[in-house]
Formats: sequence, C-alpha cells, structure tokens
Amino acid sequence: MCQAGFEVIDVHPLTAANPEGLLDAVHYKDIVFESLEAMLAKYKTVNNTALNTDPRETRIKQCISGGELV
Repeated sequence: MCQAGFEVIDVHPLTAANPEGLLDAVHYKDIVFESLEAMLAKYKTVNNTALNTDPRETRIKQCISGGELV
C-alpha cells in the first residue's frame, strides 16, 4: 500500500493498548478509536485538497492497473 502511494494507518497500537479487549472476534468499543478520529479530522482540515488535484493520482492508477511505479 505504501509503495503505491496510499497512506495507511496501523491501528494495532491503539487496539493493543485497550485494556477491555474485544467486544467480539474483531470489534472494539468506539472509544478505542476516538483519538484517531480526532487526529484524522485535524489532518483533513489542515491538508484538505480538491479530489481531482491529488498528486498521487497517477501512482494510484498505475498500482490499480498493474503499471510500474516511476
């Protein structure tokens, strides 16, 4: 994902630090991700760009089509 230009958020540190554990086999309480939600909202507010002006667009299209990244 990173080589294709996609930004990835690893949530393992957030989930591993949750003392209450899982609700079921894969889900956590919403409170576990509240800090991440706040960080993403701040990031999006500061780094907002129009959808058609993403400089990684070409890299993403190449990744999807199997083209070589330059």
